[in-house]
Amino acid sequence: MGISAIAIVSGIEKEHILKLRTSFQNFCDNSGEVSVVSRADFDSALKSLEGLEPSDVELLDRLFILLDESGDCKIDYKDFLVGTAALITGTVSEKILFAFNVYDESDSGEVMSGDMKKIFTALNAVASFFGDPVMTPTQIKELVIDVFKQGSSPSAPLRYEDHLEVISSHPVVSQFVNGKGSVRFGR
Repeated sequence: MGISAIAIVSGIEKEHILKLRTSFQNFCDNSGEVSVVSRADFDSALKSLEGLEPSDVELLDRLFILLDESGDCKIDYKDFLVGTAALITGTVSEKILFAFNVYDESDSGEVMSGDMKKIFTALNAVASFFGDPVMTPTQIKELVIDVFKQGSSPSAPLRYEDHLEVISSHPVVSQFVNGKGSVRFGR
């Protein structure tokens, strides 16, 4: 997978993503926006990061462009941060867990089914940027339904760490991480 190759050579790590999250949260607190960060605030947050190579900054910049679908120089920073979780070093399970942790700003350890769908949609978008085969929206929905069946109730919050093995070993996720997604550049 292209994204796996980038993760190996990239210097982007958890601490960078967590610092970005803190910066983005502060910008949102000041602007009144909910999880939306402007291009100017994004650039300011990137400049405050230490230890990133220029190629890593360029990569993050390009991901901003990818996720700015409307062209209004604003992105949902949660989608951005979750997508970048695939770029850290670690196992598939570690990257998925980190994506959930980044999304879970309240540190509750729980997600709703819609949240899980957003997490995998964001991971999918970043994988597609690197030309990797990705999951279809139907496959993401299937994954979420199957995982939430393992919980106490399909409509109740799910403790994602308790279900990490089920998520990581799910056939849709296995197909995705092995570069055998069923579509290219899909969303």
